[in-house]
This record gives sequence, structure tokens and C-alpha cells, in this order.
Amino acid sequence: MKTLGLTCVVVCVLVVGGLGQPKPILSLAEKEAVEVLLQRSPQTWSKGMPAVREILRTRTAVALEYVVNRTQDGTAVPGLFGESQIHSVCGNALTLLERLTTVHVCGLKRKWIGFNTHDHRGQAPSEKDVRNPWKQWLAVREPIDANTWFWGLSYAELEPVVAALRMPSGRWDARVLAPVRLLGKRVYPYLIDKLGDDGWGAERQRLCDQANRLLGKLTGHDAQEIPALRLLALSADDPRRRGGLVEAQNQANMRHARETWLVKLLAPK
Repeated sequence: MKTLGLTCVVVCVLVVGGLGQPKPILSLAEKEAVEVLLQRSPQTWSKGMPAVREILRTRTAVALEYVVNRTQDGTAVPGLFGESQIHSVCGNALTLLERLTTVHVCGLKRKWIGFNTHDHRGQAPSEKDVRNPWKQWLAVREPIDANTWFWGLSYAELEPVVAALRMPSGRWDARVLAPVRLLGKRVYPYLIDKLGDDGWGAERQRLCDQANRLLGKLTGHDAQEIPALRLLALSADDPRRRGGLVEAQNQANMRHARETWLVKLLAPK
């Protein structure tokens, strides 16, 4: 009996002291809000996204870990009538992660066809391809304050910047730009990072083009267009179609844009 009593005391001390407290998890209502998106075609997400964004603003680490863990589920998800894609929970989780954060942990050039779907053979990306990189991304950030996870910004600060990049630049009015301007120079590292992102933003504009324009708006500097070669626009006998030269040239153009902005922003006045 004495041994049992001593054990109870030790356990109680550990729990009270915090050592035995369980890791934070999402509530049932929060999980349901996320699952509404994961179990449906991304074409239907507009109504449910605000609730998930709100969860991410207040519980960044826990919410992202939950979505990352859902990349293990390869269950097929029915698409809308007429959709030519086969969605899955895994693919939807990956799409959600990138839409929320614009982080491309798995790389832009993926080995499978259809990032948020199974490919034309009905095969989904493997866990090694998708879950492991995101788990590593979370592990690196675990000892860091979640309020500085995104290029030194919290998710609440990042969200209006992502929203601006995802809308046509013609809609960047004072209301849209106000929360971005409030970040001051703190937003520059994120936008400079996006100068190397050739994923699609609004109106089929690349994210690098959107970031380039936004930097121009925020700083008053001239945002020169980042040249882009389109493979299908070149004739079949154009030598730039061979050996990945189009992709290499586009990457070089993005690097040049990044270097140009670094000079503008870091050069002494």
C-alpha cells in the first residue's frame, strides 16, 4: 500500500508540474471544421476556409500538425459533377497546407501528376514524398515560437499577405494593402522568398510576379517584369525546348529579380 501511495504522489506531482500534461490537440469542433474541407472537392472550399484560417491564427502549431497527419489518408473523395480529377484526403490535405501557408515543402516540380489528386493511373503520391517533408518542417520549428514561423511573421500577420498574392493586383486597394503596410520591412523577407516561386497565383499569374508587383507597391520602387518563357509558345525546333533550357532560363530570371530587389532594399540611401 505504501508503494502504491508513493506512486500516486509521484504521478500527481508530474501532472501538476506540467511534465505529464498531454500534448495540445484540436477540439472536436475544430477537427470537424478542417474535415469539411478535407472530405470535399477544393472547388467547394470558399465557405469553409474562413473558419479554418481562424483556427490556424489562434492554434497554428496544433492545426498544422493535424493537417500534416491527415496526409496519411489516401481515401478517395468525390469531386463535383464534371470534374476530371479524383481527389483524396491526402491530396486535399496537401492542397490545404499550401493554400494556407504558400509553403512548398515538397517542391514545385513533383514526381506525380496532379498535386491535389491521384494521377491518371489512379496513384497517389507516397508518404515519403509528401508527409515526411512536412513532418521535418514541423520538427525544425517545434522549438521556435509559432508567432515567427513564417519568415518571422505569425500566421495572423501572414494571412493578409497571402490573400493579396492570391487576388488580381488590380484589386489591391487601400483596404487590402493596409494590413500588409502595417508589417513594414518585416514583410520583405517573405516577399523576396516568393520571388523564386513559379507556382500560380491570381489570374494565372505566377506568385513570383505577384510578389514582385507587391514589393513595388509597398516600396515605391519600379517593379520591372520578370521575363517568363512558355514552353508551348516555342516552335518545335526551337533549341530552348531541349535540355530543360526554358525552366533554367525562368529560374535565372527569378534569381535576377531577387538580386535586384536585395540591392534596392539593402543599399544605403
